[in-house]
Amino acid sequence: MLALAIIGLGRGIVIASLRPVNAVRAELDKITETCPERRIATPQSQDEIRDLVGSVNQTLARLQAAMEQQRTFTTDASHELLTPIAAIRAEVEDALYAPEDTSVSSVGTAVLPSVDRLERIVGDLLPLARQHQEDVQREPQQIDLAQLVTTERERRAETDKSVEIVLEPSVMVMGNRQNLARLLSNLLANAERHADRAITIQVRQVPGSKRDLQRFPRGVAILEVIDDGPGIDPDKREFDLEVAVESIRRA
Repeated sequence: MLALAIIGLGRGIVIASLRPVNAVRAELDKITETCPERRIATPQSQDEIRDLVGSVNQTLARLQAAMEQQRTFTTDASHELLTPIAAIRAEVEDALYAPEDTSVSSVGTAVLPSVDRLERIVGDLLPLARQHQEDVQREPQQIDLAQLVTTERERRAETDKSVEIVLEPSVMVMGNRQNLARLLSNLLANAERHADRAITIQVRQVPGSKRDLQRFPRGVAILEVIDDGPGIDPDKREFDLEVAVESIRRA
C-alpha cells in the first residue's frame, strides 16, 4: 500500500508540474500566420516556466519582424514590377486595337525598354534570394584566426611592401569562414594600396572589459591589419565613415 501511495503521489506531482507546460503548448497552437503579434501570457511564478515563456515570446517577436520585413520587401518588389508590366500591356493593347497603324518593329521598340527594366529588377532580386539561401545554409563554426591569416596570405600575390606577421596561436572565434576571409582580404588589399613601405598583421587575444566579461568570459580576439600610409585626413574621416557604414548596410 505504501508503494502504491508513493507511486500515486509521484504521478500527481508529475502531472501538476507538466500542467504549465501544457498550457504554454495550448497557447502556441493558437498562434498562426494570421495573428503573429499574439504572445503567451507570462506567468507570475519566478521559475523555469516563466523563463521558457520569455524565450518563446522573444522568438515569436523575431519571427513577426521577419514576416513584416518579408511583406514589405514583397510589396516594394511588386510595385517595381508593376510599372514595366503596365507599360508593356498598354503598348500591346494599343497594337491589338489598331493593328493597321502599327508594326512588329514599332511595338518591339516601344516594349523593349520596359523589358530591359524588368530584366534589371529580376537581376537585382535573384542575388538577394541566393544570398538569403546561402546565409540560411551557413552555420557558424569555430575559426582559428592565425590559420585564417596564413591561408589568406598564401592565396595573395606577392607585394613590394614589407609584411610583418605576428600571430598568437589558438585564438579562436565563432563565425562564418567565408565572410571573415572576405573581410580580411579587403583589409589586406586596402593596406597594400595605401602603405608606403610596411604592413603589419597581428592576431592576439586580450582580456575582456568588465562590461564584456559575461559575453566574452575567455577574452576578446583581435585581428589588426596596420599600414604605414598617410591614413585618412581628419576633415574626411566623418564622410568616409558614413560611406563605409552605408557600404556595410548594402552588403
